[in-house]
Amino acid sequence: MTRHPMHEKWPLTILSTVTFAEANGKTTVTVIWIPVDATESERKTFEEGRESMNAGWSGTFDRLDDYLAQA
Repeated sequence: MTRHPMHEKWPLTILSTVTFAEANGKTTVTVIWIPVDATESERKTFEEGRESMNAGWSGTFDRLDDYLAQA
């Protein structure tokens, strides 16, 4: 295992759950990340990075949405 190269206190193990739900012809994607067996310092670092992670996921899905609209 290796740590995030930019964060020496990033948790080594993260449980990622991605759920897809369809309603009225639209798909909702929910992404949940939870640090596993993390120290208090690692959990704090993870929580401090949550806004950045949300922005990254949102940007990725925005690009996917644009791609699918053109397909």
